[in-house]
Amino acid sequence: MNKNKEFNAGIYIRLSREDEKEKESSSIVSQRELLLSFLNKNQFHYVAEYVDDGFTGTNFDRPGFQKMIKDIEKGIINMVVVKDLSRLGRNNSKVAYYLDEYFPIYRVRFIAINNDYDSFIPSVSKEYAWLANGMNESYCLDISKKVRSALKSRKEKGYFTGWKAPYGYKRSKENYHKLMIDDKVSPIVQRIFMMAYHGKSASQIADILSNEKIPNPSNYAHLNRNKTSKSYSLWCARTISEMLTNETYIGNITQGRRTKINYKLKKQTRVPKEEWIIVENTHEAIVDQTIFHTVQNLLKKTRKTNGTNDKLLKGFLYCRECGHSIGITKSSDGKRYYLGCTYYRKYSKHKVCTPHTMNYQVLENLILDKLRDVIKASLNKEQLLQKLYNQNINNRKKQKIQNQIKQEIQKITVSSKAIDRAYIDMIKQCISSEKYKTIITELEDEIVLYKKNLMQLEGQLSKFKNEDYYQAERNRLEQIIKLKSPSRALLASLIDKIYITENKKVEIYFKFKNISLKV
Repeated sequence: MNKNKEFNAGIYIRLSREDEKEKESSSIVSQRELLLSFLNKNQFHYVAEYVDDGFTGTNFDRPGFQKMIKDIEKGIINMVVVKDLSRLGRNNSKVAYYLDEYFPIYRVRFIAINNDYDSFIPSVSKEYAWLANGMNESYCLDISKKVRSALKSRKEKGYFTGWKAPYGYKRSKENYHKLMIDDKVSPIVQRIFMMAYHGKSASQIADILSNEKIPNPSNYAHLNRNKTSKSYSLWCARTISEMLTNETYIGNITQGRRTKINYKLKKQTRVPKEEWIIVENTHEAIVDQTIFHTVQNLLKKTRKTNGTNDKLLKGFLYCRECGHSIGITKSSDGKRYYLGCTYYRKYSKHKVCTPHTMNYQVLENLILDKLRDVIKASLNKEQLLQKLYNQNINNRKKQKIQNQIKQEIQKITVSSKAIDRAYIDMIKQCISSEKYKTIITELEDEIVLYKKNLMQLEGQLSKFKNEDYYQAERNRLEQIIKLKSPSRALLASLIDKIYITENKKVEIYFKFKNISLKV
């Protein structure tokens, strides 16, 4: 009696994108032919075929593989045959689990033809299987490193590499790796920043957009692809916060904000800001730089407070004695607000500081009055203009543009030298004439792009010499000097910190140098 007929065999075939680049023996068709030939030759009973075409071996959530697992648990098959161990997977720990635990528990015979591995034949060395698994995982790790390196290089050149464009942008039809403004939703992005500019918190902005039933970024992306989204249509505060800190909206492509834990897992972690890859002036901005940087300043002040109120001075107030923030709290009757040292409130029984209690509205009126006085008495309009200009974000923007011009000139120089090297390589017959033409075409396209960027940057730089800029600043100063209905954004452009002493003295520290006020 042929014992092989007692086994109901399923053949498993997998082809990843990397394997597609290899020779024909790795194709779906050749795997199928090999496996069916093996079953016929050994008279195994063939039951089913399971195929995963274009799926990585590091992830076991493949549709074909999962269907095979279900059929094993239903008792439909009790034997699995693959071309080699790498077809089962390239994750050493996962492959070991199926070989040493899962298949034995369900009494499934597993055969990897090219590795001479048969789990029902004791004489076959399992040490070889462990070695093969290690080699398969090493191969996958190597591929992962190469892919990451290539992606990082593209990101550093300013190419957009994400699977979908950030909300407010879409991919250019002419250049897949370049962003262009999506006119359908860019006004919503501008509105989000303006709400933050006028003091709204991320949670408040999210609630407003949700109440107005505006599709969130996830839903909008699905609608554009004519797909139904499984996610909720509500906006969340984290989405708003990430948008508000994303320099992509001022024309600086920002990538690498998240990364996978490792090549085996899909889960991503957040990357520290200092490790983000930011390339400046790669596309058209949606948000004005001054508004963006003012919002960053306001976000820092908002994060330092735990209150839910939107008081003008929230985040500006500090205790002179202990250095901690001064909180703003509503009275029990809800009719007034008062101040208090947050460190004292938390550790009052330890007597680490004093209450610093004070009526908030009295303080706000006092500060605004004194602020008007010091602006009028200490500085004339032109002096204040110069001080603000020296400290203004536009001054830093000018320096950034000058640095970017140098970078574009350097890129043109590098590409030009690369053309010369390619020509020499062709003369030396290191590369073919066809390869030379391909290289030259790519490099010349890059030079055209760099020169275009250079012209745009030089145009932006020329604006700083335009008298209209100074006139705009003068108009803004009119608002500052009058200080009528000041916003938190306006205060953030003038004041750094306000200290309250134990005896209720107020110290204001301005952002322009060498000026402070004690009242």
